Amino acid sequence: MAWPDGSLETIKTKPADKDWRLVEIADTSDNGFIHQSPDLVVMEDLPRNAMHAGITGMVQGVIREKLQRHCIPYALVVPSTLKKAATGDGRADKKKMLAHYTQATSLVNKDDNQVDAFWLRQVGLALTGQEHHLADTSTLNKVKEPEGITWQL
Repeated sequence: MAWPDGSLETIKTKPADKDWRLVEIADTSDNGFIHQSPDLVVMEDLPRNAMHAGITGMVQGVIREKLQRHCIPYALVVPSTLKKAATGDGRADKKKMLAHYTQATSLVNKDDNQVDAFWLRQVGLALTGQEHHLADTSTLNKVKEPEGITWQL
């Protein structure tokens, strides 16, 4: 997760905890939403044919429920749009995403989940007319505006 203050966080859970992992994710995200008060959340859309789409869908369901309870609008970005925005290449791999992160921030981060969160935050900044580090904003018009938000591309 990339918070409004720019901090990055990975919610680490253990597969052995099974569905209790969802409770930990719910509690951690709820706490973050309370303390960080985001105006908008940008999430990566569910993978279309990935083997882990079920797990990702369950996690997204938990997060979306918390967003609804806190009245926080959210937008979904398909992976290819995120990759194109971050690197200029809609088929970029994790190494390329990490390299562009390092180039944009002068920091090294080996947690590809945090790097994705950073780029999702950058998409949110771009969509709301704020300064960002994206390489290409040409496909961001594909991101559907949530109710009450108007993109400022």
